[in-house]
Amino acid sequence: MQGLRGRAGEGDISESAFIEFYADLNACLPAEKEEYFIDIVLSTWGLSQDSYITPKRIEELEDIVFEKIRQKTHGADDEGKTVMKTFRHFDLNGNGVICMEEFL
Repeated sequence: MQGLRGRAGEGDISESAFIEFYADLNACLPAEKEEYFIDIVLSTWGLSQDSYITPKRIEELEDIVFEKIRQKTHGADDEGKTVMKTFRHFDLNGNGVICMEEFL
């Protein structure tokens, strides 16, 4: 199994590489260790069970983001062009990934 560092391209880890790493890691543990695995992930990233976002809240956030994108879309442009333009604005080094520093 390749570690998280080995999956990083130029120091950045894509969302898919992050998910693949934890899926591989979880697959190595027996089913009865599921709670242990969750505890490891939460403590590694400084999270708690309270930091879980419900599917309903995710839908609300998606609606808010879509509405903001719609408001910023002008003329003949479509929402997809607006999203790509915004993404490129935050992807400061142009590598196709928005790292935490760029996001902040």
